[in-house]
Amino acid sequence: MKTINAIVEKTNTGYSAYIDYNGAVAASTVGDSMDELKEGLNESLALFIEVCDEDEIDVSELKDVNIELKLDVKQLFKQYNTLNVSGFAVYAGINRSLLGQYVIGLKTPSEKQSRKIIDNIEKLGKEYLSMA
Repeated sequence: MKTINAIVEKTNTGYSAYIDYNGAVAASTVGDSMDELKEGLNESLALFIEVCDEDEIDVSELKDVNIELKLDVKQLFKQYNTLNVSGFAVYAGINRSLLGQYVIGLKTPSEKQSRKIIDNIEKLGKEYLSMA
């Protein structure tokens, strides 16, 4: 099974994700969690494939694929510029140098790392809210 990447971005209301296919968005969705995003992307991609099949457009390479979510860490840290890379790396148990490479766009985190980053941001937010 082929793996294709979906880019995850933080929004004001949750997360959005999209799959780029030859310079166009083949599937997109929004959700409150990575699991919701994955489910929505699977549904959106299935609809895209169905429409392409009806129009006799060959998108066979998108069939029977595994979608892997990749968090746009650069965009996330830019949006939340109060997050300190060094401090957050220690908090989340992520190598500071590696997180720094994610933030400047040299590397893209795996789905597992993306989930770890999001989980720790949510955990940090809950800790802040508990102090209010």
